[in-house]
Amino acid sequence: MLSSYTRLTYSLCVLMMETAQAINYFLQILITILVAHGVAKYFNRSLYEYSLRGKQVPLLQNEIPRMNYDIRVRDMLFGLYQEGQDFQVVESVCSVERLA
Repeated sequence: MLSSYTRLTYSLCVLMMETAQAINYFLQILITILVAHGVAKYFNRSLYEYSLRGKQVPLLQNEIPRMNYDIRVRDMLFGLYQEGQDFQVVESVCSVERLA
């Protein structure tokens, strides 16, 4: 139940194993936790997601919205630059003199 509510997986398994003081229950506990985690993930959000949404903390989404798949950076930054000014490409390894 704790795994499905908080989305703890491996750490919860280690805690339960230490509490039971028996390493031979590791596989059974791990399988139970993974099944509970998967079922809960399918049906609802975790406790921490509910509390973040309740406090209205802005979060990044895991997936890009469908309408934003084809947007290029050039299109997004177009309004920031003056007309006629071109974009410059910077290599991944570049000296400071080249940037200035």
